[in-house]
Amino acid sequence: MARRMYDVMGHRLLDLETSLTALPDGQRPRCIIFVVITGSEENQSRKFGRIRLTRMIQARKQLG
Repeated sequence: MARRMYDVMGHRLLDLETSLTALPDGQRPRCIIFVVITGSEENQSRKFGRIRLTRMIQARKQLG
């Protein structure tokens, strides 16, 4: 069964960003660890791809 792993990751990153933005500066975590566990099945994502996810993560890192 193929999964849409990148799509799930992308949506979770967007949800996380929304949640962090809603927090006052003093309550935002300094570090976030995002763990992905996969069964190495084929990826059938349609909305998010590896490059887009990488750019999202890099942009967040630059914001601190």
